[in-house]
Amino acid sequence: MNILFVRRASITVVDGISTYILELASALNRLGHHVYILCGQYSDTKDVKCVLKERFFVENIPRIINWGRVTYIPDLKRQIVLKGISEELDIDVIHFNGFIPYFIDLRRATVMTHHGFPLFMGYNVRRSLHLIGYKTLQYISGYDLVIALSRKHLHELKELAPKLAEKSVVIPPGIDIQRIRRTVGRINVERKNMVLQIGTRRQKNPEISVLAFAIAYKRYGVKEANLTIVGNPTKNLLSMFQELPPDIRSRITFVRTLPKAQLLKVIAESRILLAPSIYESFHILSLEASSLGTPIIASSAIPEEVVVNGVTGFRVNDPLDYKAFGKLLARVLKDESLWSELHKNCLKRAEMFDSTRIAEMLIKTYKRTLK
Repeated sequence: MNILFVRRASITVVDGISTYILELASALNRLGHHVYILCGQYSDTKDVKCVLKERFFVENIPRIINWGRVTYIPDLKRQIVLKGISEELDIDVIHFNGFIPYFIDLRRATVMTHHGFPLFMGYNVRRSLHLIGYKTLQYISGYDLVIALSRKHLHELKELAPKLAEKSVVIPPGIDIQRIRRTVGRINVERKNMVLQIGTRRQKNPEISVLAFAIAYKRYGVKEANLTIVGNPTKNLLSMFQELPPDIRSRITFVRTLPKAQLLKVIAESRILLAPSIYESFHILSLEASSLGTPIIASSAIPEEVVVNGVTGFRVNDPLDYKAFGKLLARVLKDESLWSELHKNCLKRAEMFDSTRIAEMLIKTYKRTLK
């Protein structure tokens, strides 16, 4: 089968959408399908495949085609170009990522993956265009199928774009578990007493991880643990850090953004991943942590399929409730038998999200759409 993935931004942007596309494309290639990626212009001077291998650590990278920047507004010229590329490559399925409106007959099966709608962002022009797109253009963009990454995403569609929800099916992202485990090597049960927070942007809510760690240290007597925060600290985060007592500050380390392979090794060395995000699409990092046996304490922003409460970690309903995060953090760190149970459950449940398995599900869904 010939498949064309489309996204507005460059595929070199390090985010969940690029990871989703590249993991699926790699798995589909392994299964013998022909995959192409049509994406926005990228500014890197190095060869794009070298950039992708470095940033995403993926294999079997497909052919990348630049398309300039695709806007939310229907663009007849680009749609004609898309139709021409589809005919030239004899594409069977065009798989859009995010809402990319079209209104001409592409003469191909068209699929759209809904990657989420960040309602926390407040009012801005981009968010408004996104909302208008979902609410109104659903009536003129004739997607044959919409993929929701989780039940949370399906609920969002029912609220924002019921016409799209009517033709939706839930298929989660996939990760190449064997590649991840080969990268790390042996998965150790004996680990550093390290708590990990990945990301420092507002969406990632790192201040809550700092406060939770302080609660676990002061109130619950977790004196031997350390908190590692990956990412460039913001002014607010640094200001909070400076106000902490010296004994707590000495146990918090900031690490610059790491290459993917190195980040996976850090995850495998950690005892717990903290993920108090305000909003996440799917949080593939949590899947990767599970595949390495690292339990997660997450906010309700992360779909329930990713972090199962009491099975692969714990969930906190309010992403701002640092006391709840701190209490759960202390509980897992102090109870070795609980951590061991969560660790085993993570390794087992992660197999559900193996990219080859997800790609096979996707192909079956494509074939039903083609009929």
